[in-house]
Amino acid sequence: MSSSQGQKLAGYKLRFKDKLVSSGTKLATTDLVKKLKALHEQLSGIDQENVDTGSLKSVTRELVHNNLVQHKDKGVRALVACCIADILRLFAPEAPYDNQELKDIFDFFVRQLQHLSNTTSPHYPHYYYLLENLATVRSIVILGDLKNTQDIVSDIFKDFFDLAKAGLANNVQTCLTDIMVQLIEEYPQLPSDVIEVILAQFVKKNNGEHVKAREMAVNVCANTAEYLQRYVCQYFADVIVTTGRDSTASEEMAEITTAHELIKEINKSVPALLLNVIPQLEEELGLDDVNVRLLATQTLGEMFCHASYSLAAKYPGAWKKWLSRRNDKVPAIRTSWMTYCGAILKAHPSLGADITTPSTSVALESKLQDPEEKVRLAACKVFSEMSYEIASTVVSKDVLVLLSGRSKDKKPAIRQEAMIACARFFDLAFEDIKQKDKNAIDRFLWIPQELIKVVFVNDPHAIATLEKVIHEYILPRDKEQHERTARLLLVLQNLDEKAHSGFLGLLNKQREAIGEMNIFLDLCEKHNGGVMDNDEQKITKDLEIVVKKMAVKLPDAQKASVNLSKFAKLNDRMLYKHIRDCMNPSASLEAICKALKEAKKRIEQSSTALPETFNVLLYRISLLIVNSDLVPELLSIAQSKKATSKAKRTSERETACSLLKEISAKFPAVCKNHLPAFSALVEKSTDNALVSDALEWVACLSKVMPDDMPTDYRFVLKLEDLAQDGELYDAKNATIILCHMPNHGDELTKLVKSLLTSLTLSSSTLPSTLMSLSQLALYKAPLCTQYADDISSFITTQLLVDESVVSHNEDDEDEWCELKQLSVIPRAKVRSIKVLVNYARGINKDENLQSVIDPLFKLLWQIISDDGECAPSASSSVQLKAHMRLVAAKSILRLSTFPAVERLISTPEFERLALTIQDACFQVRAEFAHLLVTLVSLRKIHVRYVTILMLAAHEPEKELKQQIKASIKRQIAANALHETNHTPFELSITRLIHLLSNHPDFSKETRDLILSAAYIDFFLDCVATPDNVSFLYFATQRVKATRDVLIPQGSCENLYVMADLATLAIRQRCKALTWPLNSYPSAIRLQTDLYKSMPPAAQAENLKINYLPREFVANLLGKGTTTSAKRDKIETTDEADVKAEDDKGETRVSKRRKVKAN
Repeated sequence: MSSSQGQKLAGYKLRFKDKLVSSGTKLATTDLVKKLKALHEQLSGIDQENVDTGSLKSVTRELVHNNLVQHKDKGVRALVACCIADILRLFAPEAPYDNQELKDIFDFFVRQLQHLSNTTSPHYPHYYYLLENLATVRSIVILGDLKNTQDIVSDIFKDFFDLAKAGLANNVQTCLTDIMVQLIEEYPQLPSDVIEVILAQFVKKNNGEHVKAREMAVNVCANTAEYLQRYVCQYFADVIVTTGRDSTASEEMAEITTAHELIKEINKSVPALLLNVIPQLEEELGLDDVNVRLLATQTLGEMFCHASYSLAAKYPGAWKKWLSRRNDKVPAIRTSWMTYCGAILKAHPSLGADITTPSTSVALESKLQDPEEKVRLAACKVFSEMSYEIASTVVSKDVLVLLSGRSKDKKPAIRQEAMIACARFFDLAFEDIKQKDKNAIDRFLWIPQELIKVVFVNDPHAIATLEKVIHEYILPRDKEQHERTARLLLVLQNLDEKAHSGFLGLLNKQREAIGEMNIFLDLCEKHNGGVMDNDEQKITKDLEIVVKKMAVKLPDAQKASVNLSKFAKLNDRMLYKHIRDCMNPSASLEAICKALKEAKKRIEQSSTALPETFNVLLYRISLLIVNSDLVPELLSIAQSKKATSKAKRTSERETACSLLKEISAKFPAVCKNHLPAFSALVEKSTDNALVSDALEWVACLSKVMPDDMPTDYRFVLKLEDLAQDGELYDAKNATIILCHMPNHGDELTKLVKSLLTSLTLSSSTLPSTLMSLSQLALYKAPLCTQYADDISSFITTQLLVDESVVSHNEDDEDEWCELKQLSVIPRAKVRSIKVLVNYARGINKDENLQSVIDPLFKLLWQIISDDGECAPSASSSVQLKAHMRLVAAKSILRLSTFPAVERLISTPEFERLALTIQDACFQVRAEFAHLLVTLVSLRKIHVRYVTILMLAAHEPEKELKQQIKASIKRQIAANALHETNHTPFELSITRLIHLLSNHPDFSKETRDLILSAAYIDFFLDCVATPDNVSFLYFATQRVKATRDVLIPQGSCENLYVMADLATLAIRQRCKALTWPLNSYPSAIRLQTDLYKSMPPAAQAENLKINYLPREFVANLLGKGTTTSAKRDKIETTDEADVKAEDDKGETRVSKRRKVKAN
């Protein structure tokens, strides 16, 4: 166009006089284009308000001639369209055409605008002029006055969105948007096709491909929401409500699902469009159709999550109805409801009250305890994604406590989510805790304690998750060492006794894992990828054993076994080095972290399967908590005298010292380089408490690295002084160190002689003297041999028979007190037993052992038989007697770890010892049980001692009972790795029958037999499985084919009663659990120290007899006393991974003394 375009023409009359259509020969295209351009130039410059429309009549008619609108040349058609658009502009508001002509014109316009997608066309300026003209002049609204133009309108919307998909300039898109907005506002009844085309732009799958089209749809809808609301409502009503009222077929369901997805997409951009749709969704929440109800719950849940506006505030009815779905009878709907709670809390914290408070049936609490695992998992995931701000302000501590309880859930996925969520909150809250924020301390400081207790669940998956959250959240390895130490001490200071025990258990597991990994790596190197020159069979077998041993401690034992074997075949020596570096006790934390990173990287590169197993193993073996960098930090705190509060300084120091003790005992190599610093404290420190702690650290190290002990004269002199005149445990530890120092025989002989001079009843240091002598007897027994008679004579003829301290009225005394609370002579009596026992342990391989053991056993059995009295005519206090019973029983256990000594213990003596686990005093029972459990787990004692643990069936303290049961189960699992047939635990059922038949409380009264049945049930709870129950049944039956060796003559009826009771219990269990009870194919040889076979005829006759009283059998079968597996409504695992006990029976009462709970 010329520069004169846009200026008003003089006279306001069209000056164009040329003909566009001739009656004869058609104009050449070039001529026609030239004329049309001239016409277009003039028309575009005329102002609408000052035009002489009469001057336009000629071109008005010619422009709609078929020869022009249907001309084959695009340029001609484009110019014609521009001119007609100007005609409509100049004649507005009255168009100079009839209805049909207008319909044809707009149809023509639509076809021309389709070419806007070709921006390189020479005619593009004309297409844009047409578009802009229509948008500006609003000529398009004429369609609203015409009849039967729905198709044109539909084509406009379809074509416009197709153009947008091709990608248009912003000014073009703006014009297209304006035209569509005009049509929506002015067209009386939009065709349904138009609504479908608009809404189609919101379909999620199209969003990424056609961003411009969606953007244009959003702008159109945002500007016309009030006009479109009724159309959108009708659209979804047709799709949702109509089909949703009846049971939905699969094809209908697909359409409904698409509609709900569309609603969610619209809600993201133009929520105002859904004004009348929300009530439809609210109605869906109450439909019987589960699928539709679930879709509505999901849809509204997502819509409530949007942070830009509060749908809940605008539609309180829908919000309330949606909240009610938390109690839907369908688990999938409850799960879906729970899934959106976290996002809603994040977007709208003000709605937290509706989700978390008692006013709404404690929604989060109830979902954390929901019977359906998927609901519980969804609830835990809400917390995994929850912000710290919400957790610290909106969510109550009670809810967080319930969340921590899910860390013991039966389902691994739930445990993992709950543990990660809790640990993450602690990590986020740590800075506030450090700043003494009371809210953070109250809400989050307890979390590590509860998580660490998961170790008692004894589930490989749970323990692996616990290790992960400790290293990633509780004590993250990316922190600087000083900060990590402070964090570690803060955690340890706030652990209760059980959690502290659990933390030490984790350290023990790490120590075991490191040992196993070292063996595994050594075998891998010998295996050499399967290429071995020597001992191929032995190496392969040893590798299989260690792989099996490691695998059972990992989450998926079968997969772990495969991955460990696959790892061995890699023969990657560099990877072996990285893994060993992770366990290097002298490495810094930085070096360990680097090695861990390299090991993980190399494992990931070698196989996609291996990381699942080795990520767990690497966390377990890496010295990320206990390492060489930690020791100087702890030592600094132990010596610190900073001007902090006394209580805080004491707490930190005690925790640091306690941890150093554990490190010295469990990871002595970590402390090796710090041994000089420890010994310097012993020698030079004026802080007596710190000297005591340092002595203990050095004593631990001396046992494993005696050659590294400092031999400085002043240090040795200090040890000798402490061994003679120090406090009880200072004397003990000083003596241990001296005993392990090389080339100190003469000094130790002098020490023994010096200690002997203090063996007088009047000595105030008598307990300490005996303590030192007990250590010398244990570690340097040959040196003590020449003085053994003197020591033994003093103990047996003077100390133990001394009656200078007698008890008061027993009714006025507690049955237990700490040993240090006793006076000097009672304490010395207890210590003296340890001197005699340690000497026997020290000479266990000596030819004179028998001469030492015989009088010692006589003394120990006398103490046990006489209820803890040391002498026949003595009258000791109940506390002393409890301590003496305990020390005697524990001494026999320790001595029994030597096969030569264990063989000296007769069956009656063994069964007398077994009753210690039913002692009247809880502390006696507990300490005896803990030592026995330790010896059994370490395989240091004969398997018959496992039977003693079964007498804990009536233990009144539930926690102790659970610990014993869990330890038995752990040991059975460990033994299964080494036993090809049935384990010794299974064989012990016949020894248990013998023990119970000779129990002092045994009788054939119904009441007593019911109590006896509990022992069998406890055994079956621990040992029985579908695989071994046939063996157990056959073994109990075999008892009736024998006689009790202890009763060569007379009736063995008690034994047969217990055998029949055991077989009945097994049958009942198999029936309750639907276990198959098949015949056992092999012969079983019972313990020859207990049973002697009867002649065949006598066996057959005896097997026919049922020795159980009829009334007892009827009572047992009628009441179902024997235990059976039961599941709680919510599947959870208690801290010992055992089933709930049936505590309806009475607490076991011994005829010797009443058993008391602690």
